[in-house]
Amino acid sequence: MWRFGVEVSTLWKKVVCAAYGLDNNLLFWDWQRGPSASHFVKVVSSLYDSNPHTKKILDDGLQVVVGRGDRVRLWLDICCDGIPLSEAFPRIFSLSMDKEGSIQNFGSWRNMSWVWKVYLRRNVFDWEKDQ
Repeated sequence: MWRFGVEVSTLWKKVVCAAYGLDNNLLFWDWQRGPSASHFVKVVSSLYDSNPHTKKILDDGLQVVVGRGDRVRLWLDICCDGIPLSEAFPRIFSLSMDKEGSIQNFGSWRNMSWVWKVYLRRNVFDWEKDQ
């Protein structure tokens, strides 16, 4: 799983992504998002999904480094207390116009500071602002 995120241009990753309809820029083995998954892909994914010991080792040992922000998906890859932002902030995620965009799609650098710009389908209500 680590190699899948780190090795962007390797042949084996290109083959896996092409075979299962995955985006080559993905950081994580995301078999559920592809149109099909073989028994092999499901077994590899289940090592993470169903085994708490393996999941803990990977969660404790892996860290996302944003870098340019072109490979890290804001809502799906960035974690807050061990869960993606889409699950930590479901209300805002449901209003987001870009649910799969990378971090670079959600802001820009201005005067050495990052300025966030998250486009929502509508303005938030007062009771939603705390979220």
